[in-house]
Amino acid sequence: MRLIRFSPCLTLSLTWLLMPLPSAPAQLIPRQAAVDHIAADRTALLEGVQEIAAPGAPGGVTAFGPAAFAVIGGKDGKALGPVVAATRFEKGRVVAFGHNGYFGALAKEDTGTLFLNAARWAATPAEGKVKQKLRVAVLKQEGLAAWLKEKGFQTESVSGEGWQRRIAGADILCCDAHDLSSGREGGLDDLTRYVKSGGGLIIAATGWGWESGAKGKSLASDFAGNQLLAPMGLVFNNSTPDKTTKDGFRAGSDLALADASHALAALLEKPAKTDAEKQAQISATLGLAVRSVPPADPLFRSKLEALKKASGSHAGYPTPKRPLGPKDSLARLLFTMEVENLHSLPPDKTPAHPGAADFPGKVPANAPRITKKLSLDTAVSGWQSLGLYAAPGQMLSLTSPASVTKEGYKLRIGSHNDSLWHKEKWPRSPDVCRSTPVAAASTTLANAFGGLVYIEVPDKQKGLLEFTLAGAVEAPLFVLGKTTDDEWKTLRQAPGPWAELACPGVILTVPSESIRQLRNPTELMEFWNQIVAAEDWLASTEEDRRRPERIVADVEISAGYMHSGYPIMTYLDVVPMVSDLNAMRRGSWGHFHELGHNHQQGDWTPDGTGEVTCNIFTLYVFDKVCGIPIEKAREGFSREEIRQSVRKHLAAGGTFEHWKSDAFLSLIIYVQLQQEFGWETFRKVFAGYKNLPTAERPQTDAAKHEQFMIRFSTATGKNLAPFFQAWGLPISSAAAVEVASLPGWMPEDWPR
Repeated sequence: MRLIRFSPCLTLSLTWLLMPLPSAPAQLIPRQAAVDHIAADRTALLEGVQEIAAPGAPGGVTAFGPAAFAVIGGKDGKALGPVVAATRFEKGRVVAFGHNGYFGALAKEDTGTLFLNAARWAATPAEGKVKQKLRVAVLKQEGLAAWLKEKGFQTESVSGEGWQRRIAGADILCCDAHDLSSGREGGLDDLTRYVKSGGGLIIAATGWGWESGAKGKSLASDFAGNQLLAPMGLVFNNSTPDKTTKDGFRAGSDLALADASHALAALLEKPAKTDAEKQAQISATLGLAVRSVPPADPLFRSKLEALKKASGSHAGYPTPKRPLGPKDSLARLLFTMEVENLHSLPPDKTPAHPGAADFPGKVPANAPRITKKLSLDTAVSGWQSLGLYAAPGQMLSLTSPASVTKEGYKLRIGSHNDSLWHKEKWPRSPDVCRSTPVAAASTTLANAFGGLVYIEVPDKQKGLLEFTLAGAVEAPLFVLGKTTDDEWKTLRQAPGPWAELACPGVILTVPSESIRQLRNPTELMEFWNQIVAAEDWLASTEEDRRRPERIVADVEISAGYMHSGYPIMTYLDVVPMVSDLNAMRRGSWGHFHELGHNHQQGDWTPDGTGEVTCNIFTLYVFDKVCGIPIEKAREGFSREEIRQSVRKHLAAGGTFEHWKSDAFLSLIIYVQLQQEFGWETFRKVFAGYKNLPTAERPQTDAAKHEQFMIRFSTATGKNLAPFFQAWGLPISSAAAVEVASLPGWMPEDWPR
């Protein structure tokens, strides 16, 4: 591997980096002038603000212009990513919130204080004196308009055709960017002129939310909010920064390196003297900016391209043996630019990336490219496994029925779907998957890193459809009920470097070398099918299954040792277990646990029990599929060990907080219920939640605890309120009254 070497021209002066580019709009504020006021602007915005709310899952805002800066940050791995950012733009000012729910969260924490500060700051004219009575134009947000009016603002609700031209006299415009329309017809030019001439803009959007429904469109380039803000040095991005407090985001964090212009300057100013924490922040900020700033941007990308040119011809890339870590800020930045460039290339111009040989793996040079006719059962949604592999840089051609071109089908290359951009180390490219909509009878796609090939089938389809795919190589694929063990002896030698073992309940994605000697796939996958069927039964969802679960092994994953989702992701070290029938019969807590997460329901999983209620399913599989009773499934669950744990809990005060502090202590309450009332009771209780009207679903954590207690009491015919209360759970007297007529129950060996 060849890592980046610094050529003499990389000793770029900070002066050069901060200079306005000739191609940039002349009216934009030079970086050095902006630096002089950013600290004061941030202070003005945060006056009296300690913490703001987190409505839903706020998205991120990238601040990349010379006058743009982060205001509030959330956790992005070990770094911080802005959820609120601001900028000056000619005579005007802009504040951007990373979720449109902020307009309705003004009563929570100090969110309203921040909003009032933002209004006053955004309305400050160039000469610096704010009007006594500010006039605010509000687009479609009636609740926000009423709130602002209560706070003493003169508000005007605007809507309808040509509203953009009717706000000229307003000091501030407040709008949800999702309500804007793209292009000249959407009035974006009018809004730009409004800000340029001194108007204040407070705008909000959820970037990841827009992208999830965008059907292949670009958040950076196609979202109207970003078309408006990008020339001002801000864009909404698709990140989801984590909360920095229990309920929201802390104000006052050091965000100096959370805006891209400052981070780029710091990268080149004194890279050798920058500590690891700052290196991680620089890397995170610049990496996200590369992925979120529009390709046509003249402000930031021109400097990135100059930096890339100055780096010479040496290119570094991550591999499992030589990952790129926090100290490799420049290498990570240049590699991020390389990956983004690869994604922008048309299929017939996409090269094979040299890093693909290390991961996902090599395709033998002599492996024949084939054309294969595919018959897909479209009642099965999600990724349809094809037993095909795309070599790195190889263009695939898919021929599809005309009936699917408007339904949301996609052609996909790659199963390693976890994005690693936020990780401290990259042992592979953080993004090795590609997909494209099937929007015409013929679709082409290539992936510089290669990967298993899928057709993504949307929900609510039915019937068999015929496709033809050309250009891929064969990969090992075993399908329970379709592939015999004798056929497998030949199929397991297919040249694709990744293989799949499939049954109706789950599909395992593993390196092909790990299954070349697998002799009993039928027996193995029958066992895996029992595992998933068991969890389906307990959750009372066996009739609801529309696709198999997926478990994909990877050299690095986005979070944890394993994590749930579609697909469930694991590290490579567990591959020998999943393909070993005897090992699986001994039980795999991790796999059963993650499948349990996929069966978990929020109605009966209060805060603090996310890692608890999933293990009800873990224990059930140990008991009913592996034949390993609960007391032997894991240390601590024998009756004597449970008695000791209960005594220690009560001796520690028996509080709810203590109960929540230990996931395995919390699990004991469910073990005791199972020991007394059996698994069928759990199934009955879980089934009772399935068709509840929204109004009857528990809306708070306290309601979740109480409703579960009431439902379990009803199912068993026993009053369980004293039992839950003895553990310290928050069961109110009103909830206890609802089951008071039932005979009471406590474990016989409960400490007296």
